[in-house]
Amino acid sequence: MKVSSLRSRIWLSGLVTSLVSVLLVRTAGSLAFHRVASEMDRANVDEHDVALCERAPDAWSKQLGGFLSVYAYDAATGLSANPHAPALDRDLVARTLEPGVPQVRRDHGAHRMLVRMADAGPCSLFQVRIQPPPEGSIHTHAVSLTLGGVAAMLAIAALSWLLAVRPIVRRIRRVRDAAGGVGREGYASAQDHAEDEISHISEVLDASHERIRADRDELVVRQKALERHLAEIAHDLRTPLASLLLATEELSESAGPGEGGEPGPAARALEDTVYLDALVDNLRQATLLRHGLDPLAADARADLGDVARRVGERFAALGRRRGVEVVWAAPDNPVPVRCPPALAERALANLVHNAVVHGRSGGHVAIVLESMGGRFTLQVLDDGPGVPPNVLPDLASRTFRDDPARSRDQGLGLAITNEVCRRTGWAIRYDEREGGGLKVEVEGGTT
Repeated sequence: MKVSSLRSRIWLSGLVTSLVSVLLVRTAGSLAFHRVASEMDRANVDEHDVALCERAPDAWSKQLGGFLSVYAYDAATGLSANPHAPALDRDLVARTLEPGVPQVRRDHGAHRMLVRMADAGPCSLFQVRIQPPPEGSIHTHAVSLTLGGVAAMLAIAALSWLLAVRPIVRRIRRVRDAAGGVGREGYASAQDHAEDEISHISEVLDASHERIRADRDELVVRQKALERHLAEIAHDLRTPLASLLLATEELSESAGPGEGGEPGPAARALEDTVYLDALVDNLRQATLLRHGLDPLAADARADLGDVARRVGERFAALGRRRGVEVVWAAPDNPVPVRCPPALAERALANLVHNAVVHGRSGGHVAIVLESMGGRFTLQVLDDGPGVPPNVLPDLASRTFRDDPARSRDQGLGLAITNEVCRRTGWAIRYDEREGGGLKVEVEGGTT
């Protein structure tokens, strides 16, 4: 338990208070005891005592808690009319001559005082005897007083904890738990019926929770509306983009290269059309994935062999315009996987597009699909510039911008590919190739 915690500080303060209280009780008891002893030591007999004694000398005496006793005696005979009186101290009698002047004698801690009040009569001499209690008795009383003080203080501390401190600690804990859940589902208010500072804090937390939830709901509504709008735009653009892509491919095939061997206008238009088509489709698939699309939910099937061939044919024209040869190899038999065909094609197209766009003139991009024993391996190989070693380990888990000179980032496309692999249970790895370039390998099970 840390001393800085509220509970430990309360217990520590209670303990210190108890110890201080015990010391005060003990000190006060000791002072009181010494004061009583001092008063007894200065005990005296007055005229009132003489009058009381003369009324009944055979029964009169004064007692104080067994420590002090006073008896009357006849100065002429040295005897007391009270049969319980102790013997008169003869040594003091000889010294007690002047009336009203006490004579004191100490003997082994006991004090005896003799005072003459008259010349004769049964109440003419008064003997005061002060007998201190045994040391064991004093110690016993002191221990009893100390233990009683400790017990009283502990009882007070326990009662204070149960009635005052413990409820406050519980309320503070509820406020702490409520503060940790502000803005989340299942928020439990710490509000109670008490009208104090803790209750006011709970009211502030409740108001903050309501405000955060309202802002969150408004943001969710806006996000869903925006994503729905983007999905509708992407859907509407699919048909004109497909027609534009076919037209630019035909123009690119019929047109020659530009001046100095650079890509001509038709080639640049084809490249922009392919990029725009990929961007629109990526936005559409990203919207579906953000809305919780499960590739395994609809039990859809895709033939990876057909997917590899379609993607290879689509990017072959773009590769020729950029001086990059795109080839593919797939088994003759179907390679069925559990995934919607459009989603599987988008995942592979992003990898191939990335390899073609960032490849060198005269380079190669290969799509290799293998299947054996209920498993498939799909590889996309290129001999381009590759990526820096410090970026390579993170490609499968995040978007990236690996070359500032590249005008178009493939971060969204790679993120979609990684997400499709994750949701379908496929493993994806990005590795360097010997001699330069990048190898992307996807492994999974067939159906």
